[in-house]
Amino acid sequence: MNKPNLFIAGFPKCGSSALHKMISQHSEIYGESFKETQTYTLDRKYRDRFNPSFKFSYPNLYSSAKGEKYLLDSSTSYSVNLKAIRRINKDSPQAKFIYVVRDPLDRLISHYRWMASLGFVEKRFQDEIMSDLKYQYNDQVQYWGNYKNYVYHGSYGFHLENLFSVVDRSRVYIVNYKSLKDNYLDVVKGIFTFLDLEQESVTQVISNSTKKSFSPKQRSIVDRLKYRASRLKAQIKSQPVSPKIKRPLKDVSSINLDETFFLKDILTKEISKCESLGISTESWANTRAVASGSFGIV
Repeated sequence: MNKPNLFIAGFPKCGSSALHKMISQHSEIYGESFKETQTYTLDRKYRDRFNPSFKFSYPNLYSSAKGEKYLLDSSTSYSVNLKAIRRINKDSPQAKFIYVVRDPLDRLISHYRWMASLGFVEKRFQDEIMSDLKYQYNDQVQYWGNYKNYVYHGSYGFHLENLFSVVDRSRVYIVNYKSLKDNYLDVVKGIFTFLDLEQESVTQVISNSTKKSFSPKQRSIVDRLKYRASRLKAQIKSQPVSPKIKRPLKDVSSINLDETFFLKDILTKEISKCESLGISTESWANTRAVASGSFGIV
């Protein structure tokens, strides 16, 4: 039975969409199923993953596969969900994982801007992050398939340590976002070697980039009604409900590094944790600047 055995598991806002499209160009990697299936995160999808009558089941998602060595599932929610990793490990004990890590502060700001662009942010940067820190991650609390928990999603050290407690490190390949952006050919070659595949040429893809300033996405009346209906449905089923967004921000300007100083301790600990796991932090210029007290503009 067709089921994924290669996972780009995260992290969000680190270039996973672009990487998905790039490595899917290889003849032995099937990546035509849509990104962010979240099959192993969401209980309903996990329960029906082999049910042909379920639209998003594996018999449907991978129905066009023609014997490729790898079937790809790229869902960044896996990176922060140990339950999902355990489920994957049970289904596919030899599965391989790819994680992309980015300067944690850059990733967090991109995450914030992205959510704001979708119309799901009401507060300015510091107030939004401080408020969000009060909420524990819950995979059922989504904003139309998107998550907040900004700091949690960039706590690489914590999540990778959990991963390595379940999955042998030899099955995990970690990509540096800056390298992916600046030297994508070398990164892709390294991935193909990790997967024991012949080298094939691929073209660079840039995807889901968030601009430094923008107007939030304007939703139609129908879309707003659908969102309200989804929240009501969750309430009826006694499921976690995403907070209601009353007055989304109209725009987000550039963020000065001195506006991020409240994250100094968090970022300092992240550097230390990642380095203890052997993950290079040399390219994390802005995170290091805040950790050391040097300020500029992001």
